[in-house]
Amino acid sequence: MSWKTFRNISEPLEDMSYERYLRIIGLFDAIPVSDLSGQEAMVEQFRKKAEAIEALVAPDRTRFVSDDGSDLVHNLQLLLMQLLPLHVLTCFVPALREDFREAVGDAVYQRYLAAETSVQLRNPALALPMLERLAHADALYVVNETRNKILAQRHIEETRAFLLQTLSRGWRRVVMPLFIFLVIFFLCKGVADLYVFGTRNPSPKVTPAPAKTAKLKTTPDTTAPADTPENQSSPASSSSPPDPTRAPIQNTEDSAWNRFIDSVGPLFIQARRTDFEDEEGQGHKHDLPQETALYQMLTAAALLSFAALAGACGAFVSVVNRIQRVTDSSKIGRNIWVLKNTSASVAYAPAIGATFAVVLSIILAGGLISGSLFPQLAQEKPWFFTFWRPQEMAKWLVWAFIAGFSERLVPDMLDRLTARASGEDKTETITTPPPKVIPPPDPKDEPSPIPSGKIRPPQRDEGAPEP
Repeated sequence: MSWKTFRNISEPLEDMSYERYLRIIGLFDAIPVSDLSGQEAMVEQFRKKAEAIEALVAPDRTRFVSDDGSDLVHNLQLLLMQLLPLHVLTCFVPALREDFREAVGDAVYQRYLAAETSVQLRNPALALPMLERLAHADALYVVNETRNKILAQRHIEETRAFLLQTLSRGWRRVVMPLFIFLVIFFLCKGVADLYVFGTRNPSPKVTPAPAKTAKLKTTPDTTAPADTPENQSSPASSSSPPDPTRAPIQNTEDSAWNRFIDSVGPLFIQARRTDFEDEEGQGHKHDLPQETALYQMLTAAALLSFAALAGACGAFVSVVNRIQRVTDSSKIGRNIWVLKNTSASVAYAPAIGATFAVVLSIILAGGLISGSLFPQLAQEKPWFFTFWRPQEMAKWLVWAFIAGFSERLVPDMLDRLTARASGEDKTETITTPPPKVIPPPDPKDEPSPIPSGKIRPPQRDEGAPEP
């Protein structure tokens, strides 16, 4: 469905242009002919505009087939405001002012009431011709400003929908590859777990069980009858004969699924022989599973993918929040054309948020920032095994989301790290001499205190001659 078709279908629900057209025609027909005397040229112009608008009405008589139908209806309403006599216009103005108030808000409406024209209209001593001209001018102003406000709001909604659609496309381009990789990673993780724990489909290999021989202690039974040929049984009768109806059990090969696990599992998990001692102090050797380099690389990529996914979601929420704050009274609303023509920045916002989240993850992995609010890295394993620690991984994803949501978080953090690194370089390159240690003064060298009211005689050098 094209945007033009959508606009034609939704037009009756937005401003009801056709319904407004019918009300204008009805109001024009209700004007007495005597009140229209002397305005034949304007009446003829009104009828021609009405015929032109009538040609744009759809066959279902509910809407217009052209996008400019609502504009023509607005022009027809302005022409009607000039044709209405003063006594009719006076009754019609309150409804126009109410629509104007809903469109512009209470603050703008109060300023409109305080304007000079509105004050003069409320002056009872105003002459009738002047009052009629001011009333028509006021009605034209109210109708025109209401229309402008409606068009501005519609333009903002169209731009908001366009930006959201652009943002959604950019978000899907970033998220879908990450989601596909995470699905593949968890499939590989499942195969590795099956290979380690051996939970495969059991093979129907059967080995013959050894014959069980039981040694029974027998005591002579005096009550039992003596052995007779009838009571004696042959060795063959001591064991049950094989069932001829059961097929013999044969060893079969592993299934294709087991062969797949056996072939793919070593790519992620390998056995590592370790020595350990039991409780008795005897040494033993045991094979422990160890992650391969490929598995570790996939785990690190999965953690960064989760962080990038959280960063893209944070950027998506941030841009949606800014778009929803766009109003017709703000600077963004007045510059909505600029936003619409700079939609490339909106489309790349999820990718930028994902990049910032990855950069922040590398900073966290390097241990450049730490604290109780940041994830604590595992000490016994590499940093990317934090992926399997739920609480620390939750902190990691929260900070990745914040990195995408706040556009200045990661750049400011990089600026601080750069400033700190440059400060450390200066302290390392500039060498300062060690501070000179001044010994404490000797108490013997200190001058004796002078009593109050007496003057200290001048000190004489030891080698100087006496006068």
